[in-house]
Amino acid sequence: MIVNDLSFRDLYHQFFFLPLSKEDTNLWKVADQFPGKEDANGVILYGYIDHTAGFTFELLSMGSLTQGHLSIFEGNSTISSKIRYGAVSQHEILPLDESVRSGFLEKTAVIDDNYKDSAEIEETRNIELLDEFRSPEYPDDVAVIIVHGDAKPEQCWVRCKGLTEHSIIGIMLNEPYGDLGIHRNDEIIFGFIKTKDGQILCVGPIE
Repeated sequence: MIVNDLSFRDLYHQFFFLPLSKEDTNLWKVADQFPGKEDANGVILYGYIDHTAGFTFELLSMGSLTQGHLSIFEGNSTISSKIRYGAVSQHEILPLDESVRSGFLEKTAVIDDNYKDSAEIEETRNIELLDEFRSPEYPDDVAVIIVHGDAKPEQCWVRCKGLTEHSIIGIMLNEPYGDLGIHRNDEIIFGFIKTKDGQILCVGPIE
């Protein structure tokens, strides 16, 4: 399967084997300080979300997949090697079962602790209705149609921050072209509307 074919939910806090070819020179460089490079044909990855830098894979170790058998080599606990989603979005990836975790408990625990977000941000990640508006690379960033008076509505990127009782709180990531009464870095409240033809739109700000 290809990374881009999977949702962030399929990748979040999961383990994968990423096959590497000779052409993947940049990825080999990322893995340069890990044991077993001479015998490896891929890397073991762990997926998580960096709220500002986007979906990220932590490189845990080198690996070798031969005739359906996966060998996992020793990791390197002294370094942190990160691969951003965009660097492998068109790359083949193979999911691994949870048993892989036992070999990397300390490192994955550190990642989970360092990149743990607020309960409200985690809750916004559970809102499946938001999924079609999310950036594939930045799951906490959503495309919101900004509406203000008689001005032409404009789609802007908003980073989810929290929740109200019925809406979502976010931070404007870009400056609107038009005079929409809000600006980059402003906090807004947004939500969903259903059009007459049944289409769901993500719209803000909501007063």
